[in-house]
Amino acid sequence: MRRHNSSREAGGPKANVCLLVFSTLIVLLQAADTITDGAIQNLMENRFVLTAAGQPWRLFTAQFIHIDWLHVAIDVICIAVVWVLVRRSSRVLPLCFSFLVAGTIGQLFALLAWRWGLTGYTSLVGSSDALHGLFYLYIRRMYDQSQDRWQRFEWLIVMGFLLGSIAYTCATGTMIMSGALRSPGYNHIGGIVVFALAVELGWLKTSDGTSHDH
Repeated sequence: MRRHNSSREAGGPKANVCLLVFSTLIVLLQAADTITDGAIQNLMENRFVLTAAGQPWRLFTAQFIHIDWLHVAIDVICIAVVWVLVRRSSRVLPLCFSFLVAGTIGQLFALLAWRWGLTGYTSLVGSSDALHGLFYLYIRRMYDQSQDRWQRFEWLIVMGFLLGSIAYTCATGTMIMSGALRSPGYNHIGGIVVFALAVELGWLKTSDGTSHDH
């Protein structure tokens, strides 16, 4: 009888099921919020004043609530695309755990930026902080699997653009892609920090069956 590789096919169907659960939860919460005329968002949104005043659960719940349906659609599509790209190189549990922790820590970064006067933003919603962590994981995976120095150089440029765009957003409050005043970017830094630590500590894999080698 054929035995499976010790890497246990890290992602596969289980990762797709987890993707479905995350995406469905986000959509259902947004639908319920629409029906209740914003009552759920009022309860779960990371409004910094309320969070700092003793409602810390908002750091976690805010990543499942979005501004509108376009915001939901963009996040769900991006999660689906990136998750499919990384699922074969990362085990399901670490990937899900890192996603939730990255979202929560990302919200915390934004809260601290507000407390320290780095941004005038007063609230935050959405899972894009964790999504940026997934982008980091994918770029790092492609870098590690590149066969020559030029391929690695190309992925370093992509990584530089990702980090540079977030730095620009933090500095100006304006997103490069849309040009609109949006999230100040500190939540995205938090998401990337969590995934970067997970990769460097070997919790998440950057290639099939092996962790990152220093």
